[in-house]
Formats: sequence, C-alpha cells, structure tokens
Amino acid sequence: MTTTPGRFRGGDAPDAPAFLFDIDRCTGCSACELACSTENDLGWGVSWRQVVTVNEERRPRAPSFHLSLACNHCEEAPCVRECPTLALGRDPVTGTVQVDEGRCIGCAYCAWVCPYDAPRFHGDAGVMSKCTMCDHRLVDGREPACVEACPTGALGFGGGTMSEGSAYVTSVPGFPDTPARPRIRFRPRREGVRPPESTWELPEDVLRSFAAARPAEGRRAITLRGELPLWLFTTLVSMLAGWVVAAALGGPAVRPLPFAVLAAAAMAVSTLHLGVKRRAWRAVANVRRSRLSREVAGFGLFVGSVAALLFWQERGAGVLPWVGAGAGLVALFLIDRVYDPVRAAGARPIHSADALLTGPAFAAVLLQATAAFAVLGGVKLVLYARRWSVRREPGDDAGEGRNARVRRALAVARVALGLAAPPILWLLWPQGPVQGYALAALLFVAGELIDRGELYAELRATRPGQA
Repeated sequence: MTTTPGRFRGGDAPDAPAFLFDIDRCTGCSACELACSTENDLGWGVSWRQVVTVNEERRPRAPSFHLSLACNHCEEAPCVRECPTLALGRDPVTGTVQVDEGRCIGCAYCAWVCPYDAPRFHGDAGVMSKCTMCDHRLVDGREPACVEACPTGALGFGGGTMSEGSAYVTSVPGFPDTPARPRIRFRPRREGVRPPESTWELPEDVLRSFAAARPAEGRRAITLRGELPLWLFTTLVSMLAGWVVAAALGGPAVRPLPFAVLAAAAMAVSTLHLGVKRRAWRAVANVRRSRLSREVAGFGLFVGSVAALLFWQERGAGVLPWVGAGAGLVALFLIDRVYDPVRAAGARPIHSADALLTGPAFAAVLLQATAAFAVLGGVKLVLYARRWSVRREPGDDAGEGRNARVRRALAVARVALGLAAPPILWLLWPQGPVQGYALAALLFVAGELIDRGELYAELRATRPGQA
C-alpha cells in the first residue's frame, strides 16, 4: 500500500493524462473499485476509487446516475499546496500527484482541503494514501487498472483536452466545481440514452464490503470525537494567549511554571491526532503555503517569545510583554485560518468560538475589564445566537427530539457559564479577590469549551455526490 514516488516537482503538469468518464455508460457495478483494490493490494473492502450515486433517493425531477471517482491529480491540487510536511507532490515522470509516506505525519489535513474526498487514512501505517493513477502501469505504457477493468467502457483515460467542440466537459451535477483544475473529463448525459446492459457483477459480499468502506450519506469526515486533541489544543492556546495579553495590560503575571506546563500540554495534545507522532517536527516544512504549517510555526513563535520575556525581563518591564501578546494574537489568527477550508457553506466569516475572539475575551475576564468584556462577550453572544437560531440536526422533527434537547441544554450552559457568569461574579466581588476572577475565568473557559466543541461539530469537508 506504499505510494512513495521519490523526488517531486512543483507547478502544473500540462502533459499529464486525465481520467475520462461517460456517465451514460456507467452501471455502478463497482468493477473499478475491485480493480483498484486488487491492483494496489489495499485489502478487503478498501479502494482508492469509489462509485458515488447521485440522487440515490430518486428525488423527482432530479437526475440519478453514477460517478466513478478517485484522486483527480489536480493541476492546482489543494492537497499539495496545503500539506504541512511536503509529503504530497507531483511525480516528475508521470505528472501525477503522489504521497511520499516517508514524509507524511498522518495529520489528514489533505483530506480536509481536498474537495473530492480522495485521500484516505491508512490506519496500519498511520499515514495518508490515495489513488496513484497506477503510476507503475503508466511508466510501462499501460492504462490504470480501473480503466482496464471497466466492462462498459464508461471509465477511460487520455489527454482529456477541452478543445472547442469536444464531447467532454469539466463539471457535472454531483461533482464539486472548484479552481483545483482536476484532471478528469465527463461526457454528460445524452437525451434518450440508457446505460448499457452488463452481465458482469460482483458477489454481494464484495459489494457490501465496498459500500461499508465508503463514507455513508450523512456521515461527516470531521467530528468533535475525532478531533478532541485539536479541540483541547486550540482552547488551551486561546487561554494562554489571553493570559499573556492580560499580563501585558497589568493583569495577573505570567508565571513560568504554570505557563510552561500548559504550553507543553498543548503541544503534546496537538500531536495525539497524528498518525506518526515521531515526525511531528516536520509540520513546519511548508510555512510558505500551508495553513497548518503556519499555525504550528505561530504557536512556536508565541511560546518562544513568552520564554524570552520570562527569561530576560520581569513582568511589565520593557517591550517584551507586548511582543509576547502580539505573538499570541498572531498565533490565534493562524489557528482560525486552518479551519477556513472546512467551515460550513454559507457560514459567517467570524465564528463565536474563533480563537482570535476568545483570547482577548479571556484577557478581559482576567482583567475584570467590564467594558471590554461587554463588547467582546456581546459579539460572541450575537454570533452564537444567530448561528444557534438556524441550527437543525437531520432526523429531528421540527427541531425537537433528543439531539435538540441536548443542544438546547448546552446552549443555555454556554451562555450562562461563559458570558453571563463573569460579570455577575464581578458584582458579587467588586474588590476583585483572587477567588472572584479565578472562578469567573474557570466558568468562561467552560463556556468556551462548549462553543468550541460546537465549531468542530459544524465543520464540513466538501464531498462529491450532491446534485
């Protein structure tokens, strides 16, 4: 299952071949999936290619057809651009996009940014894998195994040029239209043409195995349960940055031991979602282009600047406290940018749980700055209320049901703990004793954990198949 192409090259590959797909010829038999699995020794039920049925529910007045899809080896591949370790690149011989497993850390960010659901996590090796376009066959002048095995000729292979008058197009219903310039061309449906009859079919147990391995309709690639380490990491960094900002403004001093422990805990937690943790240091290899690399570098810069502050100067002396505070805010901004590719369609550019909003709000809590917290907390409340008011969970009847009740309880807890409790505590303890702002800070963090968890629950990776 190794896909290590060796030396990569950057840029476009205008001479690289493309998959060709004739919608009217595909019967959905899954022969291409089986060929991919067998040719690449992927194991039972695992395939880099998947047959997606558009409008499987047969909704009236909407077309229903199959798409056989794999990695499209895009000319402007977002996975190549965003891979933090430079593990994805273009093979200099075939022009295809490949994974160098020796560099991959298994962060799965390529799966987040790929609009075609192509990269797969290889659990045994802890790295990502994907369709190689059977590059080992290409160098021998042969077609990919999936193309060769297609019994109806629906799946083809060639230059895929889009000259005037060509029968092929670049996009069809159910296939995301993006600027990635995917190397696949479609021959769209023709009026009155029916799929050909095919006597070739897979055994039921094989079909079931492929169906089980494919992402089910409604199942999301990103969930809070799957991203718990990132949930904790981003929350911890938000609070650390808020603490440093508060200290720069005359609030509670940044104490070396607690800060070091929390920063080390954040760093350790951030590696828990990696498939190959020993290679975590590679995550800064692509700072120039990768959002994830910039996040890691920003966190390192923040921790380093605070370490310099604690080592060289006392609290409040010189410019270093402001350097640390500025580095913290930059780190929070870079954290938020990591999630831009997977924010739900139509989502507002600012989320109530965004780190760059949470950090300063936490600083206001530590400073007991009523006016600042009224502004920042008010913005959070408005954003949260607007988002929650339109939230619906599939399967709930008119917003009711168990999921809706749980969400309502969490919403009340989020507002009561994180936004209402701090100013109430300041009224109860107007002189600002330690227990007053400490309790307010703890309740604020509890509310933010709820809101941040909802952010992960709302993330959506683009997938093919939606007509």
